[in-house]
Amino acid sequence: MNGNDWKKDPASAPTWYDALRRPPDDRGFTPELARRTRERAERLAQGRRRTGSGVRRTVGAATLVAAALAAAGVWWLAPGALPFEPQAAPETDVRAEISARLEALPGGDLAAGAPAGVWWNLRGTPEELLGHSIEIIGTHDATGVGVRELPPTTLTSEHVYEGELVRVSSRLAVPLPGRWTFRAFLDGEALGIAAIDVPEGSWEPSGSFRSGEYAMTGVPNLLAFLGPEFVAGKPNKYMWHFWGEPEALTGSLVLLAVRQGSTELVRLFQGRLAPGALNGADASRPSGLTLPSAGRWRIAAFVDGAMHGSVVVDVKPLTESP
Repeated sequence: MNGNDWKKDPASAPTWYDALRRPPDDRGFTPELARRTRERAERLAQGRRRTGSGVRRTVGAATLVAAALAAAGVWWLAPGALPFEPQAAPETDVRAEISARLEALPGGDLAAGAPAGVWWNLRGTPEELLGHSIEIIGTHDATGVGVRELPPTTLTSEHVYEGELVRVSSRLAVPLPGRWTFRAFLDGEALGIAAIDVPEGSWEPSGSFRSGEYAMTGVPNLLAFLGPEFVAGKPNKYMWHFWGEPEALTGSLVLLAVRQGSTELVRLFQGRLAPGALNGADASRPSGLTLPSAGRWRIAAFVDGAMHGSVVVDVKPLTESP
């Protein structure tokens, strides 16, 4: 049975389907509202180009656009926007001596949209570093979009390699290709900085696989969803499934999307995530989603600012929907 069958006969639906039938935490927007918002954004951008305005005007315009989209339940992420609120990076983190204190060794499968793994080698003795808390934040150089690559982690003897090198690992998952600058903080103070060039990821639509009793779309043992096909400007409800350790599946959940050929991220949904087995997954969350235009889109899931994974979907034009 599928969602259409359960709509006709709610008594036959699984218990989790009721969560999809309730109003979502966010609201969709109509094609007309999306059109008006884009036109306003274009007018603001043209005004900035005519006046040669600087940072203040850009931030102000971005705020107006974000406010308009927030009313519709969707936010375009302006440069500098983050799915979390880290402490501001101090000016000193761009100095050469700071750069020398952090080395990144990413995995061989590095690509946007999927975790690849990375070792972070910290320049300093165990005596200097152990017992302190390290956090690593990444920023996409071209857009200013940020991710929390490593949440605050206390350095212990388990992080000492060969008796003298202190290193930590993280998933290295980012939503966009291009150069990313990663800043490490030790107890909130700048420790080091490293740049990584991330290749474009695959834009093949995510496949289908079975988990529990259902066929899902996504990446096995990582991220998948149950729900109907996507139609531009048409809101619908989806049940997201997550696999991972409990600590990685606890916190704020943000779903962002980027259209193939673009670097503009759209915030689709924001809520909370907590562990809880369902359909073979380790956590789940219903959401209402609307993608604003037809084409191929990557939807990335962030938990407490860290990208958990992503799926690629095709979005049909509204006129082609049944």
